[in-house]
Amino acid sequence: VTEIPHQESAYSADYSNSRLVIDATASLPVRSYLISKSDLPPIISCMLYGGGALGITLIEGNDRQTRIDDLWADLYLRAKDINSLRDALFSEQKTSVLIGQSCSSHTVVMNDAILSIVAACMASRIQKILEEGFPDTGKIMLSRIDEQYNLSSVEYHVAKSIVVPSILKKEWHVRILDTVIEKMKIQSSAAEENETGGCLIGSVFLTAKSIVITDILPPPPDSKSSPSMFILGTEGLENKIKTIERKTNAKVTYLGTWHSHPHGGEASETDKSTAVRLLFVRNYEPTVCLIWNPKGLIQV
Repeated sequence: VTEIPHQESAYSADYSNSRLVIDATASLPVRSYLISKSDLPPIISCMLYGGGALGITLIEGNDRQTRIDDLWADLYLRAKDINSLRDALFSEQKTSVLIGQSCSSHTVVMNDAILSIVAACMASRIQKILEEGFPDTGKIMLSRIDEQYNLSSVEYHVAKSIVVPSILKKEWHVRILDTVIEKMKIQSSAAEENETGGCLIGSVFLTAKSIVITDILPPPPDSKSSPSMFILGTEGLENKIKTIERKTNAKVTYLGTWHSHPHGGEASETDKSTAVRLLFVRNYEPTVCLIWNPKGLIQV
């Protein structure tokens, strides 16, 4: 484990001899730095929400095929359906604390005893990793303290991800969870000879230039498909996307589209022009267009 002296920065620390990196800073710049670095040992990130009532521990896979940005993106997606997680993640927690004349600092006020209880749970999980090694895939551990001061923890498995290769050199790194690829495969198999597709949803990490695709939306009922064409419909789509964004404080959002080439093949000129048009319509926000074929994924 790398211990960073107080006077040094996490950005300049030497991680070469470390078995793991533990980030307990709750700092967005540090998180972005860790996401952007590909040569670090596996990362564990620990943080507290809800005034200390919820502890979150994010654990990368042993080969870093589940990375810290994948874990955050998966956590945001789970918040869509878990009310207590959503309330803790997206509620206002910061309190302005006076530290001097005309000076203040934003912090989180919490009971020291609660902090110690949750921190002990996190430390025990880290100790297990030190003894047994990192899991094969990523893990999210949520530790809660209820009104009777009972502590309970639940752990979620997070699939491995891959970097989607691009036919052009792009500054953004696009990652997609294996579970999403499997959904594409199942949907494409059900469509048989016809092309199919839908919308990509996930999270964008602006500073780190990372996009993580965590799910797909099924094609709207007014979509059209044939063995050589897929046209994505729009019926009910805007409302679905707005509902997801509202529930996740826009941490999970629409990223672009995908469609299948069941017989294989690269991106057509129509595919390329559609991707350019979609980028323009989205006002050049981070946008992804993917093609699934039996041999893998293509980023248009």
